[in-house]
Amino acid sequence: MKIKTVVTLSLLHLLIVTSGDLGAQNRQRSVALNRFSFDLYRETKAPRQNMFISPLSVYQALWMAYEGAQSGTREEFKKVLYLKDSGSPKKADGVVFAAPGDNYPGLSIANAVWADQTLNIKDSYRKAVSDQSNADFRQVDFTRPGKSASDINAWVAEKTNHRIDKIVSAENFSGETRLILTNAVYFNDEWLEKFDKRQTRPASFFASGEDLYTVDFMQMKVILPYYENEAFQFISKPYKSSSLSFCILLPKKLFGIEEIEKEMNSALLDRVLDSTGYAKTLLTMPKMKMESAFELTQALKKAGLTSAFSGEADFSGISQEKPLSLGPVIHKTWLALDEERTEVAAATSVIVVGHATLDAFKVFKADHPFVFFIMDNHTRAILFMGRYVQPLTGGNTAEAKENLALKIEKRQSEPFHVGDQLRETLYIVDEKIVTYGEFKAINPEEIESVKVSKNSEEIRKYAEGNYNGMVIISMKKTVK
Repeated sequence: MKIKTVVTLSLLHLLIVTSGDLGAQNRQRSVALNRFSFDLYRETKAPRQNMFISPLSVYQALWMAYEGAQSGTREEFKKVLYLKDSGSPKKADGVVFAAPGDNYPGLSIANAVWADQTLNIKDSYRKAVSDQSNADFRQVDFTRPGKSASDINAWVAEKTNHRIDKIVSAENFSGETRLILTNAVYFNDEWLEKFDKRQTRPASFFASGEDLYTVDFMQMKVILPYYENEAFQFISKPYKSSSLSFCILLPKKLFGIEEIEKEMNSALLDRVLDSTGYAKTLLTMPKMKMESAFELTQALKKAGLTSAFSGEADFSGISQEKPLSLGPVIHKTWLALDEERTEVAAATSVIVVGHATLDAFKVFKADHPFVFFIMDNHTRAILFMGRYVQPLTGGNTAEAKENLALKIEKRQSEPFHVGDQLRETLYIVDEKIVTYGEFKAINPEEIESVKVSKNSEEIRKYAEGNYNGMVIISMKKTVK
């Protein structure tokens, strides 16, 4: 059966609405999005290639299609998007999308529905998409593909500060094109703590056992949310104006990214975030520029969305006219990251501190392939994610194999911390910090109460440092 392309959906990215503390409902929504994010990541990445995607953008595009899907096609969407009921995302198990609030300055979002002038869209579909996406409906004459593509691309370029100038072309339109859904995002924010440009220096990036690049690395000493285990390190670097952060998951092995990727999922990310504590960090990371483009149809089919692309698709919730199905899914992203700020855009087209002698620092040296995220600190929702494995600037130094092997051996032997022995536990007795020796000397019979805490904010009330936990002891009061 020949598959007809009859719906075109183009979009850039939308943001989950969040406010206040992380509640059960927001967590449920972000878990659904993050599960989809890792599915998409696995089906999209290619060996030894950079990748940058916006799972939220793709998720929103598919949700717009899901709102008009019926019967078996709707059930497919529910599984792929991890929706637990047949309701719309405004219900507890869905994901609510809208314009960002005061928590997200620097992030601009706009949405539009471009409908062919001959298509009669159901009022129920129009209302659902408008209510959830704040989308404007626009009538278009798709028999003039050049003009239609120019109008849509101009809208996208304006909304993304011209970082993405083209999402559709006249060739994407056919006599069967009926609908294009677009939403656009432009994000530009400074770091909460900027890098000092004077500390930026060229150094080696170990792309593989054969490829060594010289690129500019930014450096700073900073206290950051930090986690490590035997396989990888993790840091989260916040932005100044929003509740978003840039996170890096860095393998301890120079070329261990694929081993880490096999274990990556939403549950692992939650365990990491639950275990992070503040640590003094010697942070080294490359200045980055990335552009990515993907055709996601096959990736989505492998994830379980199959009938939507075939003649068996049921989108009767959009219109009762000619049967609708999805066509090619094209995803584009753009990123620039330097000492001061991060600037990103994404598009999808579905053709929808103490005494110096005690100081110790974690060494976080992102000079080899790593995974990165831009996520919401409150909901943990993943807005963007990618892998950085091969610099686009700096050039392959093409050093002799013997010299490269020696560099790799030397780099692999470097420690993951510097300074004095790291302090694992903080001991507090009657509101005063004591040494481990003083703690051991305490007579247990004289102890009134003992409290153990791993809460990083509570620990920081007493001391700044690399403490994985704290023991708080209150002694019995002696009567004179």
